[in-house]
Amino acid sequence: MVSAPKKKYEKPTLKAVTDVGIILECLYEAYEMEGELVRSRKNMYATMIYPFVKMLETECTGIRADEIHKELWEYYLRHSGKDNFMKLAGRFMEPYQTRQTVKAVV
Repeated sequence: MVSAPKKKYEKPTLKAVTDVGIILECLYEAYEMEGELVRSRKNMYATMIYPFVKMLETECTGIRADEIHKELWEYYLRHSGKDNFMKLAGRFMEPYQTRQTVKAVV
């Protein structure tokens, strides 16, 4: 019996989409779920909030994760509703953003 020649594996090219707006929405939801922990002075690094803040830090320059969290947490506490949070948080993050919305990963 003759076997078919083996095909050479080619790694697929992946495209990762990083959208600050989506990260902010996820962060808002994390604040909704983990807000009581933050209010009780729980360390942000031990909550679900941290990965989203870290993603924002990766997309920005000139601002650290703890600074992002401090400002966005204040927006969350002072302004009711997701729409208000999204608008204010987007304005806050805009000057720090360094990348386009889409980046290619090879």
